[in-house]
Amino acid sequence: MNGIINFCSRTHVECFSTRLPLWQVVGLVAAGLLCTPLSAAEFKLEFGGFYSDSNSSVELPQGQRSIRLDFEDDFKLNAREAVPIVSFQTRLNNQHRIWIEYLDLKRREAGDFNGPSFDYHYQGQTLQGRSGSFIASQLNIEIASASYGYPLWNEAESEFGVLAGLHRIKVRFGLDGLSAICPPGASCPTTTESVSESSAHPLLNIGVYGSYRIYKGWDLSGRGRVYGIDTSSLKGRFFDVNAGLNYQLMPRLNAYFGYSYLHFSSELSFNSQSPKFGYRFFGPVATLSFQF
Repeated sequence: MNGIINFCSRTHVECFSTRLPLWQVVGLVAAGLLCTPLSAAEFKLEFGGFYSDSNSSVELPQGQRSIRLDFEDDFKLNAREAVPIVSFQTRLNNQHRIWIEYLDLKRREAGDFNGPSFDYHYQGQTLQGRSGSFIASQLNIEIASASYGYPLWNEAESEFGVLAGLHRIKVRFGLDGLSAICPPGASCPTTTESVSESSAHPLLNIGVYGSYRIYKGWDLSGRGRVYGIDTSSLKGRFFDVNAGLNYQLMPRLNAYFGYSYLHFSSELSFNSQSPKFGYRFFGPVATLSFQF
């Protein structure tokens, strides 16, 4: 079994993958843990919510160019979602960190197309999109991950480090109700395009993390990661960046208030056109964590 990390060009839709033997990844993490005597360990359970706004779009290839449809601007599909956050963290000897996390991100909205008319060549037909078309957009992302972090700098209760881990991802993407996109003057059958897939093997994620003590009981902290996406129909990446302020309410109880930005970008190959789509989620985050 191998771990995979994807690299994508800004100017090209093609991605290439680097495969690492999974046993090497696990072995490196295990060696790092076993080489240091475990004299102290801290465990933290964190839960809360992410209240997000969104900016989402799909690009439909048209020969040498593409048609870009913005769900918020062209279809007025403005959506705010409340996403639960759950994670378990372990800190060993004030050095090694392990995160076990689960994210379930959902977005589904429907509305009428409000942009200029366009032609779309699909499966041998020339279809037309007209103002007033109805569309429903759906995106579900489930990510279960385990990551290991090690500080490059650690001083006076502040630190900066790197992390790497493995994750499994499940994605469901759909465009439904394209009843008004059809040849001019013809009947308009409803069209549905969707894909629901899971990664067949664990994938690699990498990132950085850090915290800075600004006053007793108050810390600035942040973390950023990039996840590879590789299924039979999806190739792309997923970014997760957040930063905020930690406050110690009680000796073993902490509150976190911050801001999070998630960016899901992928190419979908369920038909010969291989459309690209991107979803951006951003908004405030609030969590409580218990140490034991």
